[in-house]
Amino acid sequence: MGFSRKQFTFYRSYIDAAASLTVKQRGEYLVALIQYALDEIEPDCISPAARTAFEIVRPFLDVARRKAQAGKSGGEASGEARSKTEANRSKTKQNEANTKQGEEQVKEQVKGKGEGEGDASPSWKSKESFTDVFDKLMRTGVFMSDKDNLDCEALCAEYGTRAVTEAIERAREQNAPRWSYVRAIVTSGGVGGGHSGGRGGFIRHGDSMSPMMQQAVDRMLAEDDDK
Repeated sequence: MGFSRKQFTFYRSYIDAAASLTVKQRGEYLVALIQYALDEIEPDCISPAARTAFEIVRPFLDVARRKAQAGKSGGEASGEARSKTEANRSKTKQNEANTKQGEEQVKEQVKGKGEGEGDASPSWKSKESFTDVFDKLMRTGVFMSDKDNLDCEALCAEYGTRAVTEAIERAREQNAPRWSYVRAIVTSGGVGGGHSGGRGGFIRHGDSMSPMMQQAVDRMLAEDDDK
């Protein structure tokens, strides 16, 4: 048995080839034709007339079988190609998913460092405290240059946002909405958390400045005017 098929096309010419056969011969011919077309079984024990009719259609059956066999091979090849394509597509999707997952993990790690123990940024740089300081500066009418902004950040890091905020309030009360005045108050210890010069104590918000502190503030204001 050669190439096996589940079906084949039966043409009118196959019947025409058996037109001169008897009923018995036609039966032999048709059985031989069907077995050869489906399973490539050579006809055996059939009459010479039935074999003659069969040999007439054999070339057509052979051509049809070759086409069917080629189609099956092509289909298998196409199926393999499709399988490879699907496998590659699946692999690509998996790689993309892995890449995305890796990016998310990196983001989480960076976020964790920004919020956890590995954060090198001081606590005053949190959104709330930093925004409060600059909002108060703007509301008080303190003009800030780029250099002043950097100076304010450094001052917040060293003395804390509360000290800077209280200094801004003191500047407003003294009707001196200038960054140099705010800075002088903070660095001279004129607010809670700042040292009060030689006394070594702390000044609460609302207390009057000592002469030494006032001199420091006046000196910084004078330096600011000379710029």
